[in-house]
Amino acid sequence: MNHLRFILCILYVLKISFLTASPLSKIVTEGNKRIEQQTIESYLSIKTGDPISTDVIDTCLKDLFETGYFKDVHISFDSGILTIKVEENPSINKIQFEGNDKLKDDDIQKFMTLKPREILSKSKVQLALQQLLEAYRRMGRYQAKVNPKLIHLDQNRVNLVFEIDEGKPVFIKNIKFIGNKTFSSKRLEECLQSKQYRWYRFWANDDVYDPERFISDQQAIQKFYHDHGHPNAQILSAISELSQDQDEFYITITIDEGNVFTFGSTSIECDIPGVKKDDLLKNIQYTKGDEYSKKLLEKTSLRLKEKIASQGYAFLDVQIIETQDTKNKTVHILYKIKEGIKVRIERIDIVGNDRTRDHVIRREIPIFEADAYDAQKIKLAEAMLKDLNYFKEVHVETAQGSEPDLANLMVRVEEQPTGEISGGITYSTIDGPGLNVGHRENNLMGTGRITSLNVSASKKTQGLNVGITDPRFLDRHLAASLNVFGFRSTRAKGFKEMDIGTTVGLRYPLTKHWSQKVYYTIQNTKISGVRDEGSAIIRDQAKSSFKSAVGHTVFFSTLNSFMNPTSGFLFSFGNQFAGVGGNVSFLETSASAAVYKGIGEEESIVFKLSCEFGMLHSIRKKTIRIVDSFSMGGESLRGFEFDGIGPRDMATTDKDCIRGTRMYRGSAEVKLPIGAPKEWGLFGTLFIDVGASWKPGQSRVSPLPSGSKMPQILDSKAPRVSAGPGILWTSPFGPIGIFYAVPIKKKSFDQTRRFFISFSSRF
Repeated sequence: MNHLRFILCILYVLKISFLTASPLSKIVTEGNKRIEQQTIESYLSIKTGDPISTDVIDTCLKDLFETGYFKDVHISFDSGILTIKVEENPSINKIQFEGNDKLKDDDIQKFMTLKPREILSKSKVQLALQQLLEAYRRMGRYQAKVNPKLIHLDQNRVNLVFEIDEGKPVFIKNIKFIGNKTFSSKRLEECLQSKQYRWYRFWANDDVYDPERFISDQQAIQKFYHDHGHPNAQILSAISELSQDQDEFYITITIDEGNVFTFGSTSIECDIPGVKKDDLLKNIQYTKGDEYSKKLLEKTSLRLKEKIASQGYAFLDVQIIETQDTKNKTVHILYKIKEGIKVRIERIDIVGNDRTRDHVIRREIPIFEADAYDAQKIKLAEAMLKDLNYFKEVHVETAQGSEPDLANLMVRVEEQPTGEISGGITYSTIDGPGLNVGHRENNLMGTGRITSLNVSASKKTQGLNVGITDPRFLDRHLAASLNVFGFRSTRAKGFKEMDIGTTVGLRYPLTKHWSQKVYYTIQNTKISGVRDEGSAIIRDQAKSSFKSAVGHTVFFSTLNSFMNPTSGFLFSFGNQFAGVGGNVSFLETSASAAVYKGIGEEESIVFKLSCEFGMLHSIRKKTIRIVDSFSMGGESLRGFEFDGIGPRDMATTDKDCIRGTRMYRGSAEVKLPIGAPKEWGLFGTLFIDVGASWKPGQSRVSPLPSGSKMPQILDSKAPRVSAGPGILWTSPFGPIGIFYAVPIKKKSFDQTRRFFISFSSRF
């Protein structure tokens, strides 16, 4: 036996010697059908003429297996010929998913790197499996299971099928804070995107655990402390624990708050010629003794950069040096501003706009090539482009130009759909249930023009509006518009109204906050459906009339948001003259104002004061129609019916309102939280409304058919007052408002309605 082992060892050594001594003269491949021999040879680290050894053959085996193309590989060497026998992995014909409901096929494919027509390998399938499970974990479905299966086809192809059991979502059962003394756990939880499970969060997934969201939550907590007087606060640990049955998560965040600090002295070091330190100090966003805030430091740094950059210095370095006085609990701030060179704009490039035309983007950029670099204008350009709502992302980047004193601007945009089809269900106590459908295109064929079509119908009103607006008419700051409309209303008890017309308008800015609109309207109005026992004033106007009017409105606005303002002032004043042709003549003057003031850190309490007035004057002794007069009540004055206030014909059965040519209205309102979770979007409101409408447009009326005396008209300009509470709900289905108004001051002939509800939903 020992002799046999000795002989085998000798033969093995001889084999190695032979391999080492034998050069490679030829490579032969067998079993490869899709992959050419030349491709296989390219993966090898040897070529003809190289010496062959066992180590070289092992390396070749490893290299071929690592390609993922082969299920099995055998290599042999004899007489200078290297023979490679392979069994190819199949190619993927199709990838299918079964059992997925919460994630659609297209959404799953976004998470997976494996694609059809690739070569299948175990490692690729395993990676795809992990990617698929990770996609479900991000949805909080940690119980998801995935089983891959292969369906073999001809020509060494397979269909890869992932059988999915999505499992149940894993909710966050509890969020616990440890170490927080200054702020309550409830206050800290408001900073988190992750929320504890609550039954009412069925329309959101914030209470489903997401590891990426949990990481950003930790950063949000630390930022909150740094912005509220705790510069040394840190997260000591953040633990998310999955329960044993894998159906609940428990989150524990341990915090070291540190001490509360205030701002001490502030100084600036800046040697840039022409820049005065006193002017820079005016941009400091805090004062000595204020609570320390990282947010205010960053805001100050940005303001300093904008102030200096407006003088042509593009590349500034503002360094914030903080020195803590632990004894007095203060932080002294030093801003070191390093000088850059004066820079001019060499070139402005726009990329990513496949649909929107270049000039539509360029006209929103308030800086031009060869202009001095101005950071404020560049920041404004980015904001203006975002406000267009043409783009999902907008970034204006500064790059070095061809010379040290030149800079290039790169405007990168990512376009998004600009058209929308909308529909909605509405309900109000005035109009009853209703439906509206509309289409709007905000960037027609990439030109920036806006087209719209809206159709609405309710129990008492029906309307159609078709419009087109060019917000930059002639590439200037002129908004030209054309609207064609039709409207039918049975809101008034005494008559039906039908309007058809068109309006052309032009709006332009006067200053930063002031703007003006001029317009021309032609409109045909028909009053019908007047009862025989109705007011003689209304029956006298039961006919068609044609209005041709010009008008203007001046606007002033400092609102921080038009959709949901929390601060600012809004004012408008306008005149309309009807009588440029047609058979209707009057002069209307109107004005309105509103001021908003939010209080609290997040401006959760908002005060609003608003008022308006209107006057109609007869021209050429023409009767002022009831449809042109002012209606008061309903939404305009809560606590009263639509047309519940105003001159009233007491001789009629229904005591018809004939409306007034004078009007004023005011309202004081406060919107405040009522203790409901923030994500409910539920607020309370307390309001006081005051207003009146008086002086009918026709004082002499036709006698009643029976030949009876003139109807008795009751009229008063005395203020009517109502007050009450309300509920405002920004629901997942649309905004809902519920109000209960008590008429505090009214006239005996007014008609009241205490309960009022409005609801609109878009889909």
